[in-house]
Amino acid sequence: MGPAAWPGNHTLLHIPRHSAADDALIDVRGVVKHEGPTCLDMYIDALHITGKWADDRQFGGLSFFADRRSEVSEGWMTFGKLEFKVVHGTTLGGVKYLNLLARHLAKVDLPIGGILGLDDHSSAATPEEECKRSISLLSASTAE
Repeated sequence: MGPAAWPGNHTLLHIPRHSAADDALIDVRGVVKHEGPTCLDMYIDALHITGKWADDRQFGGLSFFADRRSEVSEGWMTFGKLEFKVVHGTTLGGVKYLNLLARHLAKVDLPIGGILGLDDHSSAATPEEECKRSISLLSASTAE
């Protein structure tokens, strides 16, 4: 997913950048959840692809969930000038997650928003309060 993301609903891609939700050609949102013993264990639990290009494929767009396989998620899917592939994965510890692969972004002659585009990703990369405390305690204990 690029920079480490923290739990929550994150806009991964939004085309054109800064467009209203009703005017978006494509909007990809990922629900990121914390799994595992460390604050760095973040996984995409759900993906929602909406917008005009998604409506052309299926009215209302498409949703994918880590704990449910979908026939639609097999192979590359075309959305306007773009292609996406949603891949299901499972860690060695049994955590189910999703990955999003995208291709042909360069063919889109519009600004691309979202944390995988030109938008600021600092809020998605900011640790939760509990993680900040853990990191500072670890830093303090290793400095001695």
